[in-house]
Amino acid sequence: MVRQAAKEVSLIEPVARRRARSEAAKGPGAGLVILDAVYGSIESYVGEDGQQQKAMQEALAAAASAAGAGAGAGAGAGAGAGGTQPGGEEQRPAAAAAAGPAEVAPAEPEPGAGAARASGSGQAQGQAAGNGGNAGKEGKHGKGGEELHPWLRVTCPLQYLVASGESKLVLHPGIPKAGLMGFADPLAPGSETVRRLYVAYLHGGKVYECTVDEQDGLVLPGAGEAVADEGRRRGLLALGAAALGVPELLQGA
Repeated sequence: MVRQAAKEVSLIEPVARRRARSEAAKGPGAGLVILDAVYGSIESYVGEDGQQQKAMQEALAAAASAAGAGAGAGAGAGAGAGGTQPGGEEQRPAAAAAAGPAEVAPAEPEPGAGAARASGSGQAQGQAAGNGGNAGKEGKHGKGGEELHPWLRVTCPLQYLVASGESKLVLHPGIPKAGLMGFADPLAPGSETVRRLYVAYLHGGKVYECTVDEQDGLVLPGAGEAVADEGRRRGLLALGAAALGVPELLQGA
């Protein structure tokens, strides 16, 4: 089931990424962007010192590294275009200097690559975007030594379900979430562990977090509490920017 979900994600991820960029382009008061979402036994992910904390740190570090590399490349190009003054001193054009670290959005990668960038390592994200065959393996290790988790990342599948015309996500009550496209039950069959869905999303210029049980409905925007901690807010934005290929989420954050 998990492998089937991974195949589904590979199909819908390009569409989810396009929808995320479209939602982000609507402006701070309109669009709906799913920043982070996991399904299953979520405590080891969202809990204190859980995997989410590590993922946010890695995503922020990757974003800072990319911004620094872009700034260096821009400075080099500006210096070449500016030429040298009579005394041999290089002169950088004013336009290049004003640009600073601002980056043009990178080209869209091949399907299946985006979500794994959320932490710089797909395995560190618990088989990013639902990949990896971890059904029934709670906190153990796979054949390659990678750590497997009792939760599944579903950021792209949820973004895919956002109705672009309305900027709205609706999950109806009474319908098991494991049956949604790109979802799967990451726990062992018959396990009595409670399955939950955790979602962090951006709307109206604010980041929100919410958690619902397996059979509960969910309507976004409108659910959850706004994130007050600025460090956590930026970390969640970094996860969404990496998973969905929308680096502009971090601009001005």
